[in-house]
Amino acid sequence: MVTPPSRPPHPTGFWAEELLSPLEVFSDAGIDVDLASPEGRTPVVDQSSLAPDTIGEEESAKQRKALDALAGRACRQGALATGVASARGRRDLLPGEAWAPFVVVDDTLVTGQNPASSTGAAQKVVELLTS
Repeated sequence: MVTPPSRPPHPTGFWAEELLSPLEVFSDAGIDVDLASPEGRTPVVDQSSLAPDTIGEEESAKQRKALDALAGRACRQGALATGVASARGRRDLLPGEAWAPFVVVDDTLVTGQNPASSTGAAQKVVELLTS
């Protein structure tokens, strides 16, 4: 699920790597992905996540191209489905090192902390789906 942008005064959106990295892992594993957002609203990317001074010119261009392709695919396939899921009421907090990959698997719930966990969390999902 992709969350929609926050409300002003500081509109943001999703961090590009946190969407694109897992999609690449799933695609490499042959897993089809449907994207959904709360209330069916169109999510927007946090432009800070694409800033060339943050991720480099080449990576920025690569991610922008991938996002454009995703947007085109969504338009060809029609509207995105709406969906909100809450696994369980548990709220166990397991802090990891700041800005380092940190993934937790609890039964079939996979969570990751920050963009550095995007690929690792996706790999754990693939392991669960293919085991």
